[in-house]
Amino acid sequence: MKNCSTAKNEILRLSDHWRLAFDNNQWIIQIFSGRKWRSVSFVGGFKRVLVRDLKRHGVKLGPVAHCAVAKLPDHFLDFIKNPNSHLIGELEGV
Repeated sequence: MKNCSTAKNEILRLSDHWRLAFDNNQWIIQIFSGRKWRSVSFVGGFKRVLVRDLKRHGVKLGPVAHCAVAKLPDHFLDFIKNPNSHLIGELEGV
């Protein structure tokens, strides 16, 4: 599992300190620590596991981020078939 630190792989900015990114194998939950993004969780399967891990790490989703996560496909393999259709970047009001 590689550390994904570039914004080009960002799907969603969850808050000032949390974001959701991806590589070819998985969704990646990252926290901004110091001066860089640090990967804390890797989910290559079901979205329900992603949601569980967000809760486990104490990530508080605002209404916009919650809606954006809800719109992700139920499985990473469905996401990676066409990731550009799901790239939503930084949303206001998260």
